[in-house]
Amino acid sequence: MDSSLYQQLARTEALYSILSSRSDIDHPICNECTSILIAGMKSRFAGATREREAYSSFLRTTQQSASASRTNGLQTTRESQRALNSLYEQLEKTENEVEMLKAEMITLEDETHQSEVQEQFFWTSCNSVDDHLNQASSDLSSAQESLVHDQHQLERLQRTNVYNDTFCIGHDGSFGTINGLRLGRLPNQSVEWAEINAAWGQTLLLLATVAERLNYTFRGYRLKPQGSTSRIEKLEYPQQSPDATRSTNVRDRAPHAVAANPEPKVTALDLFSSGEMAIGRVLNHRRFDNGMVAFLDCLSQLGRYVERNSIVEIAPKPSLNKALPLRNTPQKTVLPYNIQNDKIGDYSIKLGMGFGDAESFTRACKYVLTCCKFLLAYVSNLESHHGRTA
Repeated sequence: MDSSLYQQLARTEALYSILSSRSDIDHPICNECTSILIAGMKSRFAGATREREAYSSFLRTTQQSASASRTNGLQTTRESQRALNSLYEQLEKTENEVEMLKAEMITLEDETHQSEVQEQFFWTSCNSVDDHLNQASSDLSSAQESLVHDQHQLERLQRTNVYNDTFCIGHDGSFGTINGLRLGRLPNQSVEWAEINAAWGQTLLLLATVAERLNYTFRGYRLKPQGSTSRIEKLEYPQQSPDATRSTNVRDRAPHAVAANPEPKVTALDLFSSGEMAIGRVLNHRRFDNGMVAFLDCLSQLGRYVERNSIVEIAPKPSLNKALPLRNTPQKTVLPYNIQNDKIGDYSIKLGMGFGDAESFTRACKYVLTCCKFLLAYVSNLESHHGRTA
């Protein structure tokens, strides 16, 4: 009896659990809740019935409309099919056109690529040409500047007188100067012999340079410009007797050819002095005087040579001292002062053993430098004449 009751309760609880799981209400419930639940269910049932009737009415209406539109749909379907066929044909045509356009696009892309390559090559070539043009312009500007500089340099060099630059002859009061060295001595103005010797060395170098430029060889002399110890070598050739000359026939000329041109006797003439008056120095003073006289002879020879062979106009130049007048000279006279033995102008170049006539010596030295300056002027004009004819 007890076991059957327990089983019945278990079934009841299981039934309530199933009902609770299938609804929002926990079972078991009371009578009042049951009444409320039944009323709610009836209300929901009535609403569901009305909704079913509404759906049934809508279904009938829809079926009638569908039946009416099915006939129209067939007509529309046929028209749509025809339109679809037309559209399909148009689509095929469009697809063919698209394929053609794609092929044309590929061709245009190839042409565009080739054009880009050609454009790149063009701009590369253009840049290269611009670079070469800029380089050429730069080289041209540099060459033009170099040309202007060289022209100015040429003009400056053409205006430069190398002889006057090498041998600058001027005066310092009563003294003639060459390259700043005074040539002469005065009682009230003592000049060191080292300066005088150096001045004579420069003067002898000037005479040798002018003679070399004119291809002239001095008769009886050989110049040895050696600075402060310069010399002039006097050459004396032995003379043959007339009988010896007549006895030489054609057959024996060859064996005696060496004897016909014997070696000259050489005498060294100094163009320097120490100024000492000791007995042992007398010969040296004589060589110094003879050397200055020999210089005058060489200067006279070169002046006469230029007068005979001048190819440019000889214009008189101003003297070293404006207070010293020059004699009137013909057009082809080079030397402004006459040279006769030991005298130039009216003054003797010799000092003598007593070195007494220093003023005459100084004036003669100044005249010597004046004559040398005239020879420099002639050689400079000769260089300019050769430059113009070249």
